Amino acid sequence: MKQRLAAFLILFSVVFSGHAYAALKIEAPNAILIDADTGLTLYEKDADKKVYPASTTKIVTAIIALENENGDEVLTASDAAVNGIDYDSSKIYLKVGEQMSYKDLIYALMVESANDAAVVLAEHISGSEEAFVELMNQKVQEIGAENTHFTNVHGLHDEEHYTTAADMAKIARYAMNVPGFAEIAATKKYTIPPTNMTESERTLTNRNELLNSSKKYYYEPATGIKTGHTSKAGYCLVSSAEKDGKHLIAAVFGDKETETDTYSFVDSKKLLSYGINDLESKTLAKKGDIVGEAPIKNSYADKAILQTAGEIKAILPEGADENSVQTNTVLKENLKAPIKAGSVLGYIEYSYKGQTLGKTNLLAVSDYKKIPLAFIFKPIYKLFKSKTLYIILGILVLLYIILYRISESQKRRKRRKRRREELHKRQG
Repeated sequence: MKQRLAAFLILFSVVFSGHAYAALKIEAPNAILIDADTGLTLYEKDADKKVYPASTTKIVTAIIALENENGDEVLTASDAAVNGIDYDSSKIYLKVGEQMSYKDLIYALMVESANDAAVVLAEHISGSEEAFVELMNQKVQEIGAENTHFTNVHGLHDEEHYTTAADMAKIARYAMNVPGFAEIAATKKYTIPPTNMTESERTLTNRNELLNSSKKYYYEPATGIKTGHTSKAGYCLVSSAEKDGKHLIAAVFGDKETETDTYSFVDSKKLLSYGINDLESKTLAKKGDIVGEAPIKNSYADKAILQTAGEIKAILPEGADENSVQTNTVLKENLKAPIKAGSVLGYIEYSYKGQTLGKTNLLAVSDYKKIPLAFIFKPIYKLFKSKTLYIILGILVLLYIILYRISESQKRRKRRKRRREELHKRQG
């Protein structure tokens, strides 16, 4: 009986709690799902706890490489890049002195997760891997990943090489806006042509099975991003998906692999599917919405009516709605006429729990003309626009009518009195 009651209570809580994520079971010890457009957290599980990033590190390596890219420049592999990395780690097995284009090395870095390509790029950009790592740590601080620290460019284990799921999602969001990154992150296969030391092509296959239609973890809306694995880090995946106007980023760390499943793919697919299928994208503002007024000077009107310049949409977490969103209106100072319709008079910002969801400019709905000698004519104008004036005028008219009638009545009485007096004189 107790077992049946417990089972019923669990079922009741799942069905009636109103939270689809009550039934969302994520195996990874550390996970997060965010809206890539706003950065808002939609699901998290120990997302701020320190984790080892493994090859998801290469997202940052790729960011810096792309932001420093120099066209089709050819780079040469050094002895440190070839022999300074564990032989059985992820590589494209470059040879000392082998030459490869900048572009091909970045694809090798992200698609094949090539550690040797990472070092070649780092040495080319900064002169050494150590100097490049300094750039990486500066970059993640600029992005706002405050709980991240790197010691190498590829993610091979080091106790001082760490991040968090929340930080890596934030980094991935930044990366997807770096020109060229999203295209590389979504690449399923890539072919590197023969080089000065190889006669055959190298065909690279992306290890992110969410992208591969021939794999059981294939997820059609998936758009990237990067896998990772070491014995200490477990199985890691930073992934992304896009569907129905939604752009999502998920990050899972420390996942396990069994004989039947690699849970970094299982969990990531669950998170992305949850965001796309179970969470609704809310319209917080439509273009042309009337949202307030701005005080203006030197105009017949005291205030300019404001409308939004664009649309603001956001995916909100379970249990949140438009009423959970805060707004902050910022107006330009000392607004004066003349003001033309469509002029930007400020902006409105939408946020949820202190996190900005978006902002749009506030525009004047119509023209507001300047009044010459406003200190004289505006009071007169306001007086004539005032209801009080018409009430006073109405009262005065009414008083005039009353006084007029009283005056006429008095005149009639006087006329009657004179006629009686004249009649009395004639009769006397």
